[in-house]
Amino acid sequence: MTPYERAREIYVKEYCARSFDLDLSLHFQNGWVINTPSLFVMGRDVIREAPPQLIIDPNFIFPYGQTDCWHIYLLSGDIQEAFSYMPWNLKWVSFERNNDLRFFDLTRIRNRTLN
Repeated sequence: MTPYERAREIYVKEYCARSFDLDLSLHFQNGWVINTPSLFVMGRDVIREAPPQLIIDPNFIFPYGQTDCWHIYLLSGDIQEAFSYMPWNLKWVSFERNNDLRFFDLTRIRNRTLN
């Protein structure tokens, strides 16, 4: 199964607010989508101190030049490869695990995943 297929499968196995296709479309419009043979990722740049409901909402667009965090909405595959595709450097990276929004210093998380 490819990373793309594994990502799509999450929407079948877990409750999601929207369909995979709608989230994919929203990230094409308001964020970024990377799909390679070893990685699938949807994300966008956000403001770390914003309300969590805005950070996780792919409908919401933060003002250009004010963001400080990459929010990884969905990732399947090689996380190191994902870091190589980030369009520009920001201080933070966030993602949800078990519906808990977490923030990490981007440099530290990159170094942790290298080991």
